[in-house]
Amino acid sequence: MFLRAVVFVRSRARGLASTTVCLALLGACGDDGDGGQKAQEGEEEVDPNTVDVSIDAGEYPTVMFDTLTKPYEDATSCVAYGTTVRMETSTRTACLCDKCLEQMQECDALKGCAEVRACSWTSGCNDEWSCYLFPGAPCKDVIDLYGNGSVAVAVAIDVLDCTKSSKCK
Repeated sequence: MFLRAVVFVRSRARGLASTTVCLALLGACGDDGDGGQKAQEGEEEVDPNTVDVSIDAGEYPTVMFDTLTKPYEDATSCVAYGTTVRMETSTRTACLCDKCLEQMQECDALKGCAEVRACSWTSGCNDEWSCYLFPGAPCKDVIDLYGNGSVAVAVAIDVLDCTKSSKCK
């Protein structure tokens, strides 16, 4: 049996991206000469416009961030929360509370997000590749504990992205 098309849907905290790809398993797909994919001789061609990429919302947890109870309201309270609840004393926490307050609020409101963030900080990994996908990645077990496709992990990645973009160290 040949696999003709795979739909990869990756949910991030703020959006949904979907891509349709053709896999070349056992010669099921070939090059059409224009950089695209075509079915091999004798195989049915898959029209990407007919592939159903819809999802049943009941199968996936939905988080409405505007309905979550924020653990704090401002940067000062965020730093206080970090030092008393999470036992963080780094300057990175103060920087993130100042520059990435919304992401920090979301992360601290979701079970597992702070644990993934803490693993990243203690291990030195700073994205999904170095924290999870590379062989021997240091946070794989923590991420798997909370679900590698979970909203909490996606928000933790948003915090890591904000850490890099705001240059919080």
